[in-house]
Amino acid sequence: MKPIDKLTRYPLVILLMVIAFGDLMIAFINPEAYLLASKLDGLPAQIYLSLNSMAALSLIYAIIKARRVVWSILLMIFFGFHLINSIIISTTFFGTPSISPISLIGAAISTIELLKALAHR
Repeated sequence: MKPIDKLTRYPLVILLMVIAFGDLMIAFINPEAYLLASKLDGLPAQIYLSLNSMAALSLIYAIIKARRVVWSILLMIFFGFHLINSIIISTTFFGTPSISPISLIGAAISTIELLKALAHR
């Protein structure tokens, strides 16, 4: 792996690990989550958070094993969904749009990776 690839892959893996660990902690400590302007409590929140955590861990595996085009598209979808979700939630509950920094950074890095992969074809 080239050093330039390490500058993008490692931060993506770290972001996904933070998301997975954070979601699991929330699922066990206080199961509460927001999904597209609806608040989830209890079992629905635990299911959503667990699935989100498993998706993040699966994406870490994809970064290691899959081709760059495939995992960068999957990451763009994952982080894009979370970015849109954060904007919808903040607008619905607080009246002003707010962007999740983790989702924004993840979406930006995965977009860069997709552009790099397409340029190398």
